[in-house]
Amino acid sequence: MEDPKIMKYFKEVETSNSMNDSNIQKKVNKDPASTIEIDSDLKIEKGALLIVEIGNKLCCPFPIIAKALLLYHRFMKVCPENKRKPDCIAAGVLSISIKLCDHDIKLKKIILEFYYSQNKKKFQEPATINQPSYKRLKKMNHNLVLIQYYIYNALSYNLECEIAHEIVLPYLAQLQATSDVDKSTVAYLCCTTMKLLSTFYFCRKCIQYTAKEIAMACLHFTFVSSGSEVHSFKAILKREIAAVEDLGKLNDIVDNMILVSDVSTLSIT
Repeated sequence: MEDPKIMKYFKEVETSNSMNDSNIQKKVNKDPASTIEIDSDLKIEKGALLIVEIGNKLCCPFPIIAKALLLYHRFMKVCPENKRKPDCIAAGVLSISIKLCDHDIKLKKIILEFYYSQNKKKFQEPATINQPSYKRLKKMNHNLVLIQYYIYNALSYNLECEIAHEIVLPYLAQLQATSDVDKSTVAYLCCTTMKLLSTFYFCRKCIQYTAKEIAMACLHFTFVSSGSEVHSFKAILKREIAAVEDLGKLNDIVDNMILVSDVSTLSIT
């Protein structure tokens, strides 16, 4: 049975690729008839946006950014009253995630990207910003290492980060390998599914579920959204979804995914 909320979201993405900011604002804040309520765990924090911004500038693969976001949300949950600036924690978890994924990005490059980003915002101009002095750079490097250890201790050195992307991607690869489906349809389904999945990690709600639960919710969305022309792929998803005991939880996760995906448009602009 088609979920009307999923189909409504899919239709909105189809016509505009994302909801217009003013429409989302009205939907979330101004429309008295709206039933949407945003709890605190669905709000997108500045630190999370910084991780995505700098991660993209560093050309980090998606697992690095997603795992950094998981670490960030877990840290903020156990240390909600920490006094450090969002960019410090963001730099800490991103550098830890880069290390966990064995990606070759030096601390200096991470530090400079955060430094340039914060100074551009401070001065509100695209003028070239001078690189910090050797002495200052050394101090920032030392501070970042201290922040890393602060995060390690706060998380009791539990840095396991399983992300739903690693479960969803093989299924999307099967969809892409389906020869009897129009390529534009395949590309559209994959892009929409990944957008919904990736933006969910922007909010703290993602740590309330396992990677498997998030992945199955995302595949449930894909199953409902895909048309009859992808019959063979839907048969694969149907078997997976049929094994899920709590379908209501999947629907709840999808509802949250859709809301965060919509609101993320406001946060990023």
